[in-house]
This record gives sequence, structure tokens and C-alpha cells, in this order.
Amino acid sequence: MGSVKIGELALKVMHTLGHTRGSISLLMKKRAFFDDMFFEGSIGRTDFPEGSETGMMLSLRKLASLPDAFVVYLGHGSRTTIGREKGNNRSYSGNIHNTSLNRSSSFDMNNSLVRQFSQ
Repeated sequence: MGSVKIGELALKVMHTLGHTRGSISLLMKKRAFFDDMFFEGSIGRTDFPEGSETGMMLSLRKLASLPDAFVVYLGHGSRTTIGREKGNNRSYSGNIHNTSLNRSSSFDMNNSLVRQFSQ
């Protein structure tokens, strides 16, 4: 995971492949900016030439590690929270609980990162 600083604003850059191979999410304290990973009530498409259903599932699992109160600004539409989508978004919750894939350590969320954004 990388980072970028814009003035006083520090953002963590998380590679969240799935929608496309180059998809990223930007994280700061208790907020995140997602591209088209998910929408309120749905998840992004993976049928683009560089899209990947497996990549999407693994990225959604990473994002599920964020605190439920995390406010998410979506690529399209309004804002939501991780917890709201876990509870109300069948596509999202179905993918994060799907056990057909073993979690790869390269896609696991670093616990220190979760603690950092939980504060």
C-alpha cells in the first residue's frame, strides 16, 4: 500500500483490483474514496477486459476489514458506510463471506492499518 500527500491531507492508496486491474481506493482517518468497487446496494462490474471476479472478491474482503462506521464516498452516487453495505448489500456481503477462495496473505488487510483507521 502506498500513500500520497496533498497539502496537509495524507491518503493511503490501496490497490483494489476487480473492476479493473488498476482500480484503487483512497483511505484517510475514517473515510474512504472508492472507484467503482461498490455502489450503494450493489458492487461494480467485472466484465471489462481487465476486470476480475476473483480480484473483486478479494478486494471486497480487504475493504470489509475496515471499521463499520467508515464513511465511503462512491464513484457514482452518494455516500454510505462499510457497516451499512455489510448489512444491506447482498452482493457485497455475499462476496465477503464466500468461502470458495482461500484468503491469500497478499490480499489480507494489515492489522496495524485497521487499527490506524479505527482511531
